[in-house]
Amino acid sequence: MLTKIDKHQYWVYIFLPAVEFLAFLIIGSLALFTELNVDINLAYFFLIGAAMHGCIAYFTLKHYVYIIDKGLFSIKQGPIQVVEITISSIETINNIRKNHRNYGLSRDLISIKTVHKKELNISPIDKVRFIETLLTINPNIKIDL
Repeated sequence: MLTKIDKHQYWVYIFLPAVEFLAFLIIGSLALFTELNVDINLAYFFLIGAAMHGCIAYFTLKHYVYIIDKGLFSIKQGPIQVVEITISSIETINNIRKNHRNYGLSRDLISIKTVHKKELNISPIDKVRFIETLLTINPNIKIDL
């Protein structure tokens, strides 16, 4: 299942590569087309930075998924597994609208609380289907939406 991404947060993640690419264009133009003493390597530095940050933004935004498999609920961000909990340990699922630490890029969040007092704030695209999937594995989950 995919996560929901708010437009304002999407802009934040692509802002740094855009600024670095703009710096590359300006510094590269100054180095190539003016008489100023500007080192072209500085322009390449910004180009490499823009490419690296652009790739990081792409993998963290486009590959942010929730996986429900074999009784486990996992959150993966690109190739990195952020968190993994057993579905049988989930106690409650609440609807929240606070803006604090979350494993989703949206403000429209649900909170999953486990018996180990762990709390995950996520934002699946289809909340109903997501909760139904969890309930098929663990029917003892209390829902408060």
